[in-house]
Amino acid sequence: MNIIVAGAGIAGLNAAKAARDQNPDCTITLIDSGDKNTYLRTRIPDYIAGTIGTKELFQYDDEWYKKNN
Repeated sequence: MNIIVAGAGIAGLNAAKAARDQNPDCTITLIDSGDKNTYLRTRIPDYIAGTIGTKELFQYDDEWYKKNN
């Protein structure tokens, strides 16, 4: 099964995670105009202010995406 998710924001990421939970062997493609992993857009002011770092801004790193195919 191939699943395409348009938009790699939090909603798209959660849709992909739910699909993965239902079918661990499916192929999931996240399509997004950005070139970064999903980040918490609501935390951008905190990142700019310096009160959080990239670890808190980006929910998952490259390894998580590789591990979860």
